[in-house]
Amino acid sequence: RSREHGNGADGSGSEGKKVFVKAEVLSPSLSECAAAIPSKTMTFGSSSTGVVSMKVAVFNQDKLRGDSKLNTILEDSDLEPAVYEGGFKLWECAGDLIVHFEATEYDFGSKSVLDLGCGHGLPGVMALQRNAKKVGFQDLNSEVLEHVTIPNVIENTGKLSQKASFVAGDWNDPKLVEILGASEWDLILTSDTLYSLESIPALVACVEKLLSPSGECYVGAKRYYFGVGGGVIDLMEHINESLTLKAEIVKVIDDGKSNLREIVRIVHKHTSSTKDDENPLTIEQSVPSSGKSSSDNTTSKKQKTR
Repeated sequence: RSREHGNGADGSGSEGKKVFVKAEVLSPSLSECAAAIPSKTMTFGSSSTGVVSMKVAVFNQDKLRGDSKLNTILEDSDLEPAVYEGGFKLWECAGDLIVHFEATEYDFGSKSVLDLGCGHGLPGVMALQRNAKKVGFQDLNSEVLEHVTIPNVIENTGKLSQKASFVAGDWNDPKLVEILGASEWDLILTSDTLYSLESIPALVACVEKLLSPSGECYVGAKRYYFGVGGGVIDLMEHINESLTLKAEIVKVIDDGKSNLREIVRIVHKHTSSTKDDENPLTIEQSVPSSGKSSSDNTTSKKQKTR
């Protein structure tokens, strides 16, 4: 599959416009995905929250096409903005969403679910397992969908479900919303996608356009992403400026092992803010006045922190 880069809505490459990966639909068949891909079983949660076990594909860089730009990027970094956003790696906030849905006994039944910026796509896989009407998986890179997302769907559901769809492309490409379907999704899930200040407006714009009128979006993210910027604070500030969306923090995870992590629920402004099974936290309640915690992680030389 060739990878095209375009500027502006038509992808024409006009000088001076932002370059983005053009949106494309993947149409995998089970036979194409039949090659054995190693996986490992990972457990999320605890006795107090409920335990969820899922199979997770083990990414093998040798399987990438020889001409893939990602081969060079992966030698030095976890991400390169607008080219590769870390989708081959399993980030911890995806596990936070899984645990939250298990603990609250979330009902996916009859919902259309979109895993936005999915990477491994485990929250979306959970929705498939629990009778969602349909689940869309979107990532910037088609290679991520091919090498980890689709294998995770097959490993955890035993098939390549007709309920699942896979779309690659940049949030800045207007075609992406056209492909995914405006106001189409009852539930949008996204995790560890706030690490870049530049990406937050594009994410919010996608949620505004894709979320159904009565739908809800859950964001799993760190309060701060040191070394690369962004985080829940910046998301909340951006949502506060939105004419159509509102947000609340429904869960704070402080396990003493990493930066504070939070789960944010976003809905349209005409929608009731709080579900019965959640205890919302205001941004003032959840963020200490002293600012960033001295115990939070910093950036290593090779790995950019998310």
